[in-house]
Amino acid sequence: MTNQSPYTANPHVFARFFAIFLLLPLVFCTSVQRAAASEWASPDNPVLVRVVQHLLNAQGLPTKVDGKYGSQTRKQVKSFQTKHQLKVTGKMDDKTWSALIITVKRGESGEAVQAVQELLNECDREFEKHPLKVTVDGVFGAKTEEAIKAFQAVFPIKVDGVVGPVTWKWLTQGASDNAWYD
Repeated sequence: MTNQSPYTANPHVFARFFAIFLLLPLVFCTSVQRAAASEWASPDNPVLVRVVQHLLNAQGLPTKVDGKYGSQTRKQVKSFQTKHQLKVTGKMDDKTWSALIITVKRGESGEAVQAVQELLNECDREFEKHPLKVTVDGVFGAKTEEAIKAFQAVFPIKVDGVVGPVTWKWLTQGASDNAWYD
């Protein structure tokens, strides 16, 4: 009896693993995933722009949440970049995004939570078994935590209900890469 890998002994096991863990995440959050690096220089994805605007507000930089990456948003991104000693471009990049995100968890409230809730609702239509739709009220309660855990369970993320850097990445990008993730 030889010790064969289950993937070589049964190619169907490998195929299922590949489909579930590598391809399945590609179908989630399809409209959010479409954001490419070039779109962040001049974003046309209103959901992602709203997320940036909510996070700017959460960071104390008042920004109208309208889904448009206009002059006010660009100005506030520049202010944020200056404050955090980042290259001042007015564009979202990996360093700006990493500094902008705020870890949120149950019991917290505010603009960062609203951003998470909007992203969950954007991803909701792709999740049939684990609905993610939540009320966008800025309160990280039981339903938001439940939706985050369901989301985390689908991706290679620690299922803890906390939205930290890795969960933010998967919420905003799904399995696709973007300029701010090296």
